[in-house]
Amino acid sequence: MNVLTGYGLDPKDYLRMKAKMEKTPGVESVDELKSIYLSVYDIKVSGTIKFDTKAIAEHAVRSLERDISRIARNPQEVAALKQLIRKDVDLLFTHTTELVLEN
Repeated sequence: MNVLTGYGLDPKDYLRMKAKMEKTPGVESVDELKSIYLSVYDIKVSGTIKFDTKAIAEHAVRSLERDISRIARNPQEVAALKQLIRKDVDLLFTHTTELVLEN
């Protein structure tokens, strides 16, 4: 494969990359993708990715249910911890995220 560093993906590879990113669990949409070849084997890709933060947050809460119950001393604290997790997930995914894909 001949690649010039500093150039982006060709349209066919761009669409394949975007489709693969959009199939990632928790991803709602991928917009404004930008790419640049750094070497023959490395491509830097950035873009605007919209995540389903509510679904991700609910999965996190369900996964941590046992730990939440151990930490909290009463139902109000359980509710407060769950709400904190939901807010943290939303902040994490709306401010800075990294999506790692492997071939």
